[in-house]
Amino acid sequence: MNLLFEFLKNLPEAELRKLKALVLRGTTDKVFRAMLAQAETGTFNRNKIQKSLQLTDSHFDKISSELLYKSYHTLFPEKGLELLKFLSYKVTYVKHFYKELSRQQRFIDKSEDKKLKALFYKTTINHMHYNLSIMNKDGQVMKQLSKKYVAALPKNELAAARLWVSCRLIFNSIDHLFASGHIISESKKVFAQIQKLGSPEKLTDPELLFEYYWVLTYYYISIEQFATGAEVAGKAVDALKNFCGEEVALNIVRLEMKRAELLYFSSRFQESFQKYHEVLTGPLVDVIQERGYYITKYIQVSLITGHLSEAKKMVESFIQFYARRTDETIPVREVFSCIKYYLFAGEYDTAFHYLQLGFQRNPKGKYFQYEVELRNLQVALFYLWGREEDILQMCERNIKYLRSHGYGVRDSDFPYFYVVARAIFESKTTGRALRPLEEEKFNRYNIGSYALYGRLLQMMRDKK
Repeated sequence: MNLLFEFLKNLPEAELRKLKALVLRGTTDKVFRAMLAQAETGTFNRNKIQKSLQLTDSHFDKISSELLYKSYHTLFPEKGLELLKFLSYKVTYVKHFYKELSRQQRFIDKSEDKKLKALFYKTTINHMHYNLSIMNKDGQVMKQLSKKYVAALPKNELAAARLWVSCRLIFNSIDHLFASGHIISESKKVFAQIQKLGSPEKLTDPELLFEYYWVLTYYYISIEQFATGAEVAGKAVDALKNFCGEEVALNIVRLEMKRAELLYFSSRFQESFQKYHEVLTGPLVDVIQERGYYITKYIQVSLITGHLSEAKKMVESFIQFYARRTDETIPVREVFSCIKYYLFAGEYDTAFHYLQLGFQRNPKGKYFQYEVELRNLQVALFYLWGREEDILQMCERNIKYLRSHGYGVRDSDFPYFYVVARAIFESKTTGRALRPLEEEKFNRYNIGSYALYGRLLQMMRDKK
């Protein structure tokens, strides 16, 4: 796909207006106007442009490349890190981000200014860490950037930099293991890596303290030891309160949001809702790059606690933000939020639309955790939609899928969503009550991180 076309097609209206005002000449202008017109329709036809302007393939590609960089320069005259930041925010610009990163690196690598190099590598790692989704974070690129960052620093800063880099790489590893469903089997290896970081009591740099506690808290969340995770987050807040500064204040906000998440996972749903609401309406939230993740959790807690109007505000805000080409530009986590909200709101046709989009975004079930959620939501949707009989085949297929990945009924709670869903159907059609084990698993789905699905099972059970 042509990068210029993709860039124009998914560009927000304000930025697009700036590009439409560009004054160009001759063939270059004609190509640009043709690309803008095609971007409006959403359909790219290079043959049509080349034929009308009598351009060879190589000439067309050269002009397209020049126009892409002219567009970048118009929107970001300073180029550099601000451009990369912009590209990292939108899922449709992932290819643009990595290509532009590679281009900028070629210039940075030749520079003799080590401070400039260090700033570039560290900031780029931050863009990847905070802005890119799990499936778009290239671990090899992060490792490469990390090595270059450390190499650009003076000897007296190396120990701190190596610790910072190690925390980021471990966090990225947990991210991928968690999404692929392998974190439990690899948990001992990951914890051994964290232990090698040393003791936090010896750290006197607030940035390093935060990074250490952040990765440790995330580790305990990923292996579902929520009480321990909450304790770690509390220690981190107490430690950071001994320091001053804007970045320290931001990191305390991050930890408070993580606490809200741990309250959610500990079934303290109302407390979690209040904490999320307090932080997400506070003065510093817009500065937090990764706030989208917590907004996702806030929506879930809002649905669990019956604050449907709060969930609606959040969902409608990001649908409006991605309004120009919602299906192409909306990130995966927002797709899940849409499915869940519209299910709870009883808008099943819209929920189905986003469910289909979710499956498209996770081809061949690449990310196990996403696939399990999508299958759960599909079963709930079809039942609530009035297609109860369809779920029997779905449940059987999904139980087999989980078993093939090592999650059988004997060693995992995952399959019991389908066991309970099937039992609810049978109770409606045959009149039999749920068996004790089915009731036990139904209750399990009403606590902690399972609770949203427990509420969906309850909705299925209450359906007349």
